[in-house]
Amino acid sequence: MRPPFGSRDWFVLAVARKMGYTPVMWSVPLVGDWEYPPADVIAQRVLGNVRDGSIIVLHDGDRGLVCAQQHLAAHVCDRSADIDATRTIVQTLKARGYRFVTIPTLLAAAHLFCSVPGATKRQAVQRTLNGAISTECPSTILRRHADCTLYADRDSFGA
Repeated sequence: MRPPFGSRDWFVLAVARKMGYTPVMWSVPLVGDWEYPPADVIAQRVLGNVRDGSIIVLHDGDRGLVCAQQHLAAHVCDRSADIDATRTIVQTLKARGYRFVTIPTLLAAAHLFCSVPGATKRQAVQRTLNGAISTECPSTILRRHADCTLYADRDSFGA
């Protein structure tokens, strides 16, 4: 289950788990598809950020249910750019050798690789490996799990 708008805190996550849900967030930065960019822009924003294990979120427009009830403008309800972008994304990623799996399959994987893009990568890895274990940096908690192996590339340890 993805919390609406990605809004969550430790209480929300605990309640979701208690109800039997596994909260899952996206890992590819949001593409701003709610601003109605063309399909090629949406696709490029996604494709430039995909890594092994990535989770992508796009917006389907509630199958038109909200639009029908609230009589919104036609362009607000038109999700054709998302649909076209999704076709391009899937075709391109398959051509690159990626395969698509369900969230339960991804969560059951023996090894998960997490990519931290951008300038914060080194800081995030160092904090995960050396920082105080805290809820402020949830990845530090992984150090307590015997089944967890943390992998990092050499860029994560540079000066």
